[in-house]
Amino acid sequence: MTTPTGRRPEDPPGQPGPFGAQVVVVTEVDDLEPAARMYADAQQPFQRWFKEQVLRISAIGPETDPLGPPSTPIFTWPPAPSER
Repeated sequence: MTTPTGRRPEDPPGQPGPFGAQVVVVTEVDDLEPAARMYADAQQPFQRWFKEQVLRISAIGPETDPLGPPSTPIFTWPPAPSER
């Protein structure tokens, strides 16, 4: 199941950090650039609040940099046998 932006639902894990609990979120989308633009342009109350929190916590402005800083995966789990 995907959302209108092509995003698949995620279940973000929590992990302890030096300043309290942190949430790690990885979002998978079918078509990255249009989904990033839709995220950046979203102006519904929750989307505005969420982007304000991202900016406050990370100093990354989702409206100007919806993909965030470049990243490099360091590990990828292989698919489960039932998914191969």
